[in-house]
Amino acid sequence: MTSSAGDGIFRKPPGRITRWLFRAPRYLYRVGFSRVLGRRAVLLEHTGRKSGLPRETVLEVIRHDDKSFDIAAAYGTKSDWFRNIEADPNVRISTGRIQHAEATAVLADVATAESAFADYTEAHPVAAKAFGTSLGLPVDDPARMAAVVPVVRITLTGPAAEA
Repeated sequence: MTSSAGDGIFRKPPGRITRWLFRAPRYLYRVGFSRVLGRRAVLLEHTGRKSGLPRETVLEVIRHDDKSFDIAAAYGTKSDWFRNIEADPNVRISTGRIQHAEATAVLADVATAESAFADYTEAHPVAAKAFGTSLGLPVDDPARMAAVVPVVRITLTGPAAEA
């Protein structure tokens, strides 16, 4: 799962306060309030590529259906979670009623990414504008977004455990 998309064009990673805010949803999952976030967010459980230790990351879902979730890698291919799933695409996810479900994460092709960004912009125009603005990209151009921002498709592979 390699891609040159997303390499070197993004603003610097978030600062300490912003990172804390980004991590806040993880605590909602830990205390059993994952339903508050619905299917707009997913708790991704993956394995550290160097340490082999379990890791958790909460990510925004830009599109989903019953068996798959499309995630934009906003900080590109250099994100730790992205590099970890490149090394081991076998993951587990929790979102809404789905808890610790086995899944596989793969880099989506450009056509899938473009379609996902178009759907996201239509369904969530305010969030899409904020996303594009934060990256300095035009939100009204899904093709440009797809060419620059990698999208990962997470597909459920086993029975989803209902909470």
